[in-house]
Amino acid sequence: MQMSKDELLKQLEKDEDRYNPEVGLLRIPLDGPGYHTTLTKEKTPFVHTIRESLTYAHRLLESGIPAYGERAPGIIDRVLKLQETDPSKSTYGIWPWFWEESLDEMSPPDWNWADFLGKRLLLILFGHEDRLAPALKERMGQAIFRACDAIIKRNVGPHYTNIAIMGAMVTLLAGERFGRTDYLDYGLRRLETFHAYTARTGNFEEFNSPTYTSVAIEEILDLDRHVRHPRAKALCAELLRLAWGTVTGHYHVPTGQWSGPHSRCYQSILQGYPYDFLYRLDGCPEDLTRLLSDPAPRELKDLVKIQQEEPSFRIHAYTYMDERVSLGTFDREIMWNQRRNLIAYMNNGRKPGYVQLRFLKDGRDFASAVFLSAQRKLDVLFGIGFATDGGDWTPVMDMVHGAFEAHDLRLRLEVGGSLDGVELPKPAGPAGSWELQLDAVKLKLQCGPGEFLGQRPADRWEISRSPDRICLDFVFYSGARQGFRLQDMERAFFTAALTLGTDPETPALRAAEELAGVVELRLPAGAAGVPLELRMPVKPGPIHAYYHAREQSEPKSEGSVRP
Repeated sequence: MQMSKDELLKQLEKDEDRYNPEVGLLRIPLDGPGYHTTLTKEKTPFVHTIRESLTYAHRLLESGIPAYGERAPGIIDRVLKLQETDPSKSTYGIWPWFWEESLDEMSPPDWNWADFLGKRLLLILFGHEDRLAPALKERMGQAIFRACDAIIKRNVGPHYTNIAIMGAMVTLLAGERFGRTDYLDYGLRRLETFHAYTARTGNFEEFNSPTYTSVAIEEILDLDRHVRHPRAKALCAELLRLAWGTVTGHYHVPTGQWSGPHSRCYQSILQGYPYDFLYRLDGCPEDLTRLLSDPAPRELKDLVKIQQEEPSFRIHAYTYMDERVSLGTFDREIMWNQRRNLIAYMNNGRKPGYVQLRFLKDGRDFASAVFLSAQRKLDVLFGIGFATDGGDWTPVMDMVHGAFEAHDLRLRLEVGGSLDGVELPKPAGPAGSWELQLDAVKLKLQCGPGEFLGQRPADRWEISRSPDRICLDFVFYSGARQGFRLQDMERAFFTAALTLGTDPETPALRAAEELAGVVELRLPAGAAGVPLELRMPVKPGPIHAYYHAREQSEPKSEGSVRP
């Protein structure tokens, strides 16, 4: 989102200390996500970042301050020299993340950098070409052409929301600016494809992402500001309304938090950049802004994904919020670290707190764990299984295919944010049941059937507390590092019911007989007034087998239901 002049100058003051004139780039602490770069904090605690440096050059020019503007061309020159220019290489047209690490040293390189840096070069030209030397502008144009070629060669599908939009933006704007009809035609076709794909569900596939929905809004706004093509402008208006509808619909007024579930998210308490764009409302249709101040109870049912190869396979999201709490779940998903498959927000001591479900392998979220659920208002019935065709830390970059080593495996119910007045969970009723008081909201967890290496959900629990979180863990395994082969396990699953509310009486979780390797669970009607049912496979298998099992449970409403 565009900064105000005051915000821009404050950011430039911070960047002044990070700028290294000897290299011509910003120098920052290494804080990578755990993939793409092979650098480590131990060996390389600081790095010179290429994308952020080009953004810095743009900000210097935007400031209008002559001394700042004089620094920008040198940074742009440095960035241009770091792009791969050899057409015979697969990385042609992209940039590395850091000056300290070449594209050949990355694992793997990040092709998104063609989109990110191509966009930034275009925005610099649109706003400040009169302050740049002709030779530098010529080189910038050639770099943009190479970025467009990389974008077209990669040809990201419409499921990759923010990159699908950004790549369309770069090629469309480059096509218009430089008279390249091939880029223009490709960019418009890509934007049309993305619009049609999104219209099937009424949602971006990177659904309700606090990080990437804000990025999508920024890209759509930037495209709309600079593009001339009337069809592209019409598509921007429709996509912008869809994006802001997601944001405003999920905003929980009492806590000021962005209700879940989240397809991609990097922190659970949402504050600061990029979430501060909520207060600017750039491009938000006026009729949607009322939701940002309406605390009335709200119930959302969204169709998130339709599998192209198998249209009957669908992923849904459910969100309920009232004056005390919001709770959101996906009905089926993997437990990747960027997913928030089950997340609730409430105020503790007048500050927001959260409850999040995670599955950890050696302390890191495990992408081969599979989550199935059914939710009605503040009641959730859920199960955890294990995919034999899944990944480790990410869904695609480090596949384990059901075989891995570990010294610790655990399911975690994590309470974080404000912990004012929150005490440790207490046993409640049958073994494996727990209660936790969160200000005016009581959380109850009831365990159902489950098994892993012969251990059942009532067998082993651990509670821990640190200054910023309370953790209730069911420990699947903890001990000497050993190998696991999910394919060889006959039984590896966990089931439970989670309820949030003020009603002291909670319906008891019921499990029917196990039939054909599937446990059928039922939570009788409680405060929500509707019983919940869920079918949970007991044996590890491919992800699609879990998703199909969920399809046999009580279906959720199709499409999107908005307040």
